[in-house]
Amino acid sequence: MWIPDPQGRVMVVGQSMTSAKLLRVFARWANEGIISQTLDFAGDDAVTPAQFRCLEYLAHQARCSIGDVADGLAISDPAATKLVDRLETRGLVGRQSDRADRRVVYVELSDLGQAVADKLDVRRAELIDSAIRDLTAARLRTVTRALESMLFSALDSPEIIARVCLRCGDGHAADCVVNRAHVRLTGVEIGWL
Repeated sequence: MWIPDPQGRVMVVGQSMTSAKLLRVFARWANEGIISQTLDFAGDDAVTPAQFRCLEYLAHQARCSIGDVADGLAISDPAATKLVDRLETRGLVGRQSDRADRRVVYVELSDLGQAVADKLDVRRAELIDSAIRDLTAARLRTVTRALESMLFSALDSPEIIARVCLRCGDGHAADCVVNRAHVRLTGVEIGWL
């Protein structure tokens, strides 16, 4: 149950405290646990969490500029440039100048970068599958509906939506909870952030 304290702040009491703590642990597992276990699996293809996020982003884009990478990862242009520089040094990405405007440089995954991104994506999927494999189909549907409902409520501003969107290429999928929350707030589909 949510109750206001004397200063007007909202506190969680009773059973909800357990739910709140479980959600915090779940968020930490999803954000840190899965990523660290995924990256531990990389072996000779070891990348940092930031490099993994960049590879993952580029794997879902046809090609994009450094500015697109910066926007997609919610980092500065100089940070995106450094990140791409490091990936390029390792042969994981390549750059190509725009033919019409040589000032515009596009970034794409190399074949090696695509292979590393695919390998890490498979590993992450295996870790998630292992976490849900013992759930019955009915329980998995219940968990999925609960997560969607919670996220739909939590995605309450375009800024939050922009920060959590996976930019997975499914921006216009009608059933994407991020897209549905964006439509609720703005009246339009999310498009490409």
